[in-house]
Amino acid sequence: MRTRTLSAVTAAASIALAACVWAAADAGQPPVSTHRARAGATSSAVRDHAALKRRARCRPGHVELALRGPRVVAPQHSTLYIVSVRACTSRPGATIKSIRLSLRGPQRVSWRIRRLRAGSVARKRAKLTFRRPPANLASKPVVLIIQARSRRGRLLGRERVLIHFRPEVGSSRPLEGDTTIGWGINASGEVGAGFRSPPLPSPVRGPLRGVRQVVAAYKSGFALLDDGTVRAWGGNGSGQLGDGTHFEKINPVQVLGLSHIVQIAAAGTHAVALRDDGAVWTWGEDHYGQLGNGTRDATEGMAHPVPAQVPGLGGVVAINTGGPDDVAVLADGTVRDWGENRYGQLGDGTKEMKLAPTPVKNLAGVRMVAMGGVGPNSVHMLALLGNGTVMVAGHNDHGQLGLGDTTNRLVPVPLPGLSGVRAISASGSHSLALLSDGSVFSWGTGAEGELGYPAPEMCGTVPCSTRPRPVNLAGVSAVSAGWRFSVAISNEQVLSWGRNEGGELGNGTLANHTAPQLVPGIAGIHSIWASEKFTLATTENGPSPNFSVRPVAGGLLAQWAPAPGTEPWALSWRPFSKPRVEWPRPVILPASTRSYAITGLAPVLYEVRLKRLSSTFGFEIAYGVAG
Repeated sequence: MRTRTLSAVTAAASIALAACVWAAADAGQPPVSTHRARAGATSSAVRDHAALKRRARCRPGHVELALRGPRVVAPQHSTLYIVSVRACTSRPGATIKSIRLSLRGPQRVSWRIRRLRAGSVARKRAKLTFRRPPANLASKPVVLIIQARSRRGRLLGRERVLIHFRPEVGSSRPLEGDTTIGWGINASGEVGAGFRSPPLPSPVRGPLRGVRQVVAAYKSGFALLDDGTVRAWGGNGSGQLGDGTHFEKINPVQVLGLSHIVQIAAAGTHAVALRDDGAVWTWGEDHYGQLGNGTRDATEGMAHPVPAQVPGLGGVVAINTGGPDDVAVLADGTVRDWGENRYGQLGDGTKEMKLAPTPVKNLAGVRMVAMGGVGPNSVHMLALLGNGTVMVAGHNDHGQLGLGDTTNRLVPVPLPGLSGVRAISASGSHSLALLSDGSVFSWGTGAEGELGYPAPEMCGTVPCSTRPRPVNLAGVSAVSAGWRFSVAISNEQVLSWGRNEGGELGNGTLANHTAPQLVPGIAGIHSIWASEKFTLATTENGPSPNFSVRPVAGGLLAQWAPAPGTEPWALSWRPFSKPRVEWPRPVILPASTRSYAITGLAPVLYEVRLKRLSSTFGFEIAYGVAG
């Protein structure tokens, strides 16, 4: 059958970026996907891009236009965007002969699309670097104007997208970039503070600056920097730090051979990175085929300490990991995954291990995927579609799939009862969904409060919820599911609930909490990732007031930078022990004080707390071994 050609509409599209067009008023808060990385998170870069916008009507002879990419940007680094064009014609099978695309703004990029068939979508990639605007305009959004015109200049389609800059901290000096904070289990230095210790129930700061995304795996932490390189720290028995060794590192080391990275993910003892050209790199353990290179190790725990590119995989726009499995979302909205597949979580209709990227059945128009798992156990998949609905597959013994039963699924099926979803996260124990109105739903295991409400059912002997139910939260911008606990960002603060035996909740205690509790002493949180027993987050400048301690002869020297306020400081310290001892009466210091020598201490680990006397400032806790 001959294909009809639209001779009257031989189109060429151009996309104009008005880099210095500023809206008259601030727009509303950006969607969760703009909080880089998020959550088991959660929660980053390309993986969390907003869904493609579709017009209510698309007239024949016109095109639909959409832009996928972060809606909040940090200046001075490249940001990946994906331009989509869909032809709308009056006859099935008809084509538009030629479309010229150009993206004009901070840089200019041009493409040509030939013979775009009706109903099909063409996608092109571009990197933009946004410079910091003048201070008086920094709070205004940049307006991106996407236009499509025919070769003769007829307007075929138009879209406007608002891009916000991350706000400045302080009044006069520019941002140095985000830093990492962490709390929870720290036996291998996984919280990124530069030391090993018993569990840390309060947030501590790491040494890195310019952090775009963090992820937390089993005993290891990872950070993607604004320059596109990756740092890693903590456990390294399988080479998961990617530094060419298998020795533990308590301070961040650079992952070898990686640059132009736009997203990272990690689980268990392996890690994955997405480069800006759509290629994927993996390193670490490969006993279950999780490196995707077509082979596997016969012995568990063998080290692959240098990243290698996954062969035969390209055009990737988002990645994620969970337990022994990896997943990649392609630019056309389809999904490839690989790994252990014990419960059918890879969604190809089998339980067979996949050593190379394999297409997932029943999935199209996918925006992001979450894999829930701890080691080789309790693994399931959640896939968020562009229309705000969710597909699920895999392990379901405690209702992790949210289908009202405990039957595993070998191919993705729709999750009923949820719509308007904009972010998802999964752990081996439970699942989380963030809706566009800022509300949160959870389902799965509820044995230790991880659901955020008392579990209403029993799955065998385990309390559970086999259907999504609301958590008492509002205004949430990111969520992340850890092993038996959960975290969320609301108003740039962290709330946590569930298991807390290792300080996973960061609230200064080791007690479980069924209801969400505020993590004190931190603010300005941009992204968060919950792991098995610890949590990592990014923040503008770490817990104020930039407090640290270091060993001196017979004690510790506490130091902090100037901070706003005229109230006196209250400084207290106690040996780090389990069970905890009560905080002693603090030493009261003048507001101008910037350091204090604590003497007469035994050579053991101490935690030191600094706060304003009236408690309006909040507090920060630092840890150190006395000299």
